[in-house]
Amino acid sequence: MDAVSRSHDVNSSAMVHPLFETEVTALERRRSDRTAAIKRLRASKAEAERQQLIQGRIDGREWVDDAANYEALKRAGGKRQPLPEPLGSAMGAAAIRSRPARPMHR
Repeated sequence: MDAVSRSHDVNSSAMVHPLFETEVTALERRRSDRTAAIKRLRASKAEAERQQLIQGRIDGREWVDDAANYEALKRAGGKRQPLPEPLGSAMGAAAIRSRPARPMHR
């Protein structure tokens, strides 16, 4: 019996190696897909935050123009966040300030 089993020794490493490589390749592909998804989601988050900040500035400017009073402005003073680039530049900030004027409601 030992003679038969020794004569039919199978190299299990040679059998397992292709399966192992296939699994490692699949894991690397999934990791790469996750990395791409994380990168895409971070960019999406940054853009959403940028848009919210811009809209907040526009809404705040409209509130000041239309409804704010002295006490409200005093409470809100100093809570301004810097604009993201390129809107933090003079050209970008001017674009926000140059929005069309709304008629005054009195």
